[in-house]
Amino acid sequence: MSPDFRNPTPCGQLFIGAHNLHRQSLLKETTNLSSTCPPCMPREGAMISREDVNTLAKSSGWLSKQPSEFQEALLSRCNLRRHVAGEIICNVGDRFTGMFGLVTGIMKIEFATPGQDLKIASVKQSNFWFGQASSLTREAHSVTVTVTKPSSILHISHERFEELMADASYARCFALLTVEHYYEAATALAHLLSDRTEHRIASRLALLAEKAGGVTPIELCVTQNDLAEMCNLSRSVVLQVLKRLEDRGIIQTAYRRIQISDPVSLLAFCSETA
Repeated sequence: MSPDFRNPTPCGQLFIGAHNLHRQSLLKETTNLSSTCPPCMPREGAMISREDVNTLAKSSGWLSKQPSEFQEALLSRCNLRRHVAGEIICNVGDRFTGMFGLVTGIMKIEFATPGQDLKIASVKQSNFWFGQASSLTREAHSVTVTVTKPSSILHISHERFEELMADASYARCFALLTVEHYYEAATALAHLLSDRTEHRIASRLALLAEKAGGVTPIELCVTQNDLAEMCNLSRSVVLQVLKRLEDRGIIQTAYRRIQISDPVSLLAFCSETA
């Protein structure tokens, strides 16, 4: 879910459209996995060079789909930041400070609930960009973003971001990122509206798998507690559904990880339980 997605008001048809777009995207990605292997990611905690960071940043996700001229213009204006587990990138209510790109590592995105408690909305791993919405609107961050594993993060200041926004073709690239965030947010919300718990959990896993990318098996660095919070369900309910998926050979659970062994069958399970 986009950490800067503000006050969404999509109608039912847009929910359905985003949901179908997500299914089509994951099906397309899993039909030719052997020929779409991304560059090898460094082992957890390994230090990588700025050159390698730039290469990885262009290898998948939103930036990989933008013109090379824009890629170079953005990356040349970014500073590389190294973060350790527990460090906060931004808090709910913090002033806008430009845009961030998670290249390697893991981070969690949390929203403030009406009771002011933070709840996990999503867990991100590699090539996730955010912060552009706050810089565009010049409003405070609406989420808290916390690093949960050693991470390499690119940051472009608000001032340098404004330089790029002055170019109409570059502004369109940022608009496409916001649209991408919108589709993900609408899809996640559509899943939450389902009263079928199995569908809600399986669909959330499918969305996380799509965004994580990579080849089968897809490793999700998400705990069962995280998944329960994202689905607004109890951990015991989530465990029951995960066991059913594991018995079918669709997933494998491990400590603080869920492995998607068969993404196509996971999508079929989503349809079966809808």
